[in-house]
Amino acid sequence: MKRGAVSIFKWFFRLPYTFVLYTVRLFTWLLFRNHVLVWARNSYLKSSFTPFRSDLDLTLFVQSSFVGDFSRVEKFGRKVIYYIPIVSEINLYFEINKAEIIRYINPFELARDPWLVEKLGHSSKGSHAQKVVFLLRMIESDLENLLLCPMKRIKKWSVHLNDVGEEMDFYAFSHNPIRYLLKVALKGYVTEENILDIETLLVSGDIHDESMLALFPQKFGPFLRHLESNLGEIVIAQVEWEIFAQLTQSHLFSNGTVNAHLGHLRRVLSRLENDHLIEPYRKLYALSKSRWIGEVGEKTL
Repeated sequence: MKRGAVSIFKWFFRLPYTFVLYTVRLFTWLLFRNHVLVWARNSYLKSSFTPFRSDLDLTLFVQSSFVGDFSRVEKFGRKVIYYIPIVSEINLYFEINKAEIIRYINPFELARDPWLVEKLGHSSKGSHAQKVVFLLRMIESDLENLLLCPMKRIKKWSVHLNDVGEEMDFYAFSHNPIRYLLKVALKGYVTEENILDIETLLVSGDIHDESMLALFPQKFGPFLRHLESNLGEIVIAQVEWEIFAQLTQSHLFSNGTVNAHLGHLRRVLSRLENDHLIEPYRKLYALSKSRWIGEVGEKTL
């Protein structure tokens, strides 16, 4: 098939996504006028977008001009996800929390939402630990596809690796994509044997080396009994990602679930000796005391 025909094919099958985006924009305007903005982010904006395999990820941005009950916007976001299957995720940002979003957002994740970069007026290079966490999160979210149809994910992962300054090794990816991506992500942090343990942990849930659970405190925090000191900065970067998630996605979870999760993360941080953990630890505590995400930006820590 010629390149032009492929482009027309992709454009045609992209139409349902575009229709959904503009429908959500219309309802957002009808409900909140220009006080709440909505746009697409992530794969929809990338060349790696694959119709019927890629999801539509949206951003809702509540401007400081909004007056009313923040829970109305949260409820709207939940309904969009419930009634429109191709919308897999909605991040909800409140402009009043701008400083905290900038503080906790992973720079590599932020780069996937260029309109948000413009709204926040901020971008940064990102630390090595943040790069590791970004790649680990992308592996987790794409795990099923990497197991079932890895060759269809080559373009997507070429983009991800390019975004963090790495080049794709197509042979290594085709041979064992998960192991290869873990090696790229954790280069310099763990051994070859550890990589095999982590792969087993992700794929089957079996645990051979409990210290590797520290790489995923958001999943295995309650079971974590030992922390390797060299993984401390990755643990903190993972917890900061979770703080960011609570600033943008708490509308998807019940208060009880959120508080239990934040409690596990606080216990994980309490086992570290690191000057950089004091601020995120306090932030976790403040979040657990806040009922609505809109209150968080007004709290003094």
